[in-house]
Amino acid sequence: MDILLVVILTGGASRRMGRDKAALPLDGQTMALSLAEKYKGLGSVCFSVDRRDRFPAGPYGQLIDRYPGRGPLNGIVSAFSEREEDMLLLTATDMPAARPEAALYLRERIGDHEACLFRGQPLFALYRRSCLAPAVECLEVGRPSFHALLERIDALVLPPEDEEMFLNLNTPAEYDAFINRRERS
Repeated sequence: MDILLVVILTGGASRRMGRDKAALPLDGQTMALSLAEKYKGLGSVCFSVDRRDRFPAGPYGQLIDRYPGRGPLNGIVSAFSEREEDMLLLTATDMPAARPEAALYLRERIGDHEACLFRGQPLFALYRRSCLAPAVECLEVGRPSFHALLERIDALVLPPEDEEMFLNLNTPAEYDAFINRRERS
């Protein structure tokens, strides 16, 4: 059931990882493509990228940052500037343990709010098209943070469902530990 546009953030520099996180192996393909496959049942999937053809995106679209170098708010701005959907799920390529069921839960809870997220997880959240103008404003005034965006919109913030689900893989040690846990289970 298509419920929204899924935007997977891949534009980070991966400095601590030492190589592009989107290209790390996961489930026999790249982490980015593995996540796209996981979320495609929710709707159309696109990658938010800092530059065109950053990595092989397979059949999935790429949304190029409108404000290069200014961070992940670009995912919201590029998606709503280029696509027609009224709602998007934003998720990050370095959060492979997050689950589509959590996105469906957010979708059930969003009601009339402009955004819905678990506390502390703005990179795994639903955003409505009405967030476009406030996101652009944040980027243009030099406050390119989700904290600044959340101050400007009506967001429903829910208690965390499962902290482990939102584990970010930022270093080679974190990635290796995640892969080892998956292999053991």
